[in-house]
Amino acid sequence: MIGLLLLGVRIDGMKKNIFLFGVGIFVCALLLYGNIAINPVSLATDSGFDTSYDSGGGSSSGFDSGSSSGGGGGELIIPSFEVLVVINAVMFILTGYWIYKSIKNKQPNDILPILIVMIMADVFTCLLFYQILVLGVMFSIVVAIAKVQEKHEKKKKQKDKEKYEKSLTDEDRKLLELGYNIFVEVQMAWMNFDYEKLRTLVTDDLYNMYSNQLHTLELKGQKNMMHDFVLENRKILSKKLDGDTTVLITEMEIHFYDYIVNENYQVVRGTKNRKVEMTYKLTFVYNEQAKDVCPHCGAQLNGKNICEYCHSTIQSVGNNMKLTKKEATHQK
Repeated sequence: MIGLLLLGVRIDGMKKNIFLFGVGIFVCALLLYGNIAINPVSLATDSGFDTSYDSGGGSSSGFDSGSSSGGGGGELIIPSFEVLVVINAVMFILTGYWIYKSIKNKQPNDILPILIVMIMADVFTCLLFYQILVLGVMFSIVVAIAKVQEKHEKKKKQKDKEKYEKSLTDEDRKLLELGYNIFVEVQMAWMNFDYEKLRTLVTDDLYNMYSNQLHTLELKGQKNMMHDFVLENRKILSKKLDGDTTVLITEMEIHFYDYIVNENYQVVRGTKNRKVEMTYKLTFVYNEQAKDVCPHCGAQLNGKNICEYCHSTIQSVGNNMKLTKKEATHQK
């Protein structure tokens, strides 16, 4: 029950799960005050009659203190102290787990509904002060654990990054730098509604999709603001030749501010107070032959853009490389 309750308030926050939240509180109350409990302790209520009262008839028709109420009349069944301890221990474990996950995923808002559930359930017990005290200690512990683990993961990530960078060839580094620069230029052209610039950076299919999305933003009077790009990680996933075209698939982790404003530059979606941490799978296409030999006569170019034999102007990789697909694989 507690697991379902926490799951209910965890998914997309409390606002979208107010019904499950209310049901969870109701079930908590039933669990603590209902008739279903392990090792119940009966609290007999005062019937209002003195059992020593003489009815005058001397018969057994008087009120007998030993008579059974049949399970209903005037008895309150509550769980024993041991049962409450077990229930709260389970709640502690689950709450500690979700606090840890919320901190690790950098989503502190997920903690609030869980704490509300804990406190409201504990109002029905006599352990509220004790619960808050232990909860504070537990919160401090999981925060410390999360920070240590985060620090360890950053160190490991940095070592893996350095090891991968050393394995790259000069050509691969240039391709990755060029791909990242194209990505940033695409975002700038998108933000500034620069259709002409966008057309030179992406393939026709991607341009058609982007232009339709930009027209929708314009009709709404909105603008997608993006700035302060930082490349945290990069790698080449694959590079293969498809006819005369090379298909380069990369993975890049990029942090930047990303939010949408209206005509008055008021934020209508996202936040300008925190960077998004995105991991993209970016696919580029370019003409591999353009950098080595002349596609017209086959002569070696020797790093030049003009063929010495047929005097043709050759487009370099940097000029013909285009983004053909952008897929977000992870976001924080």
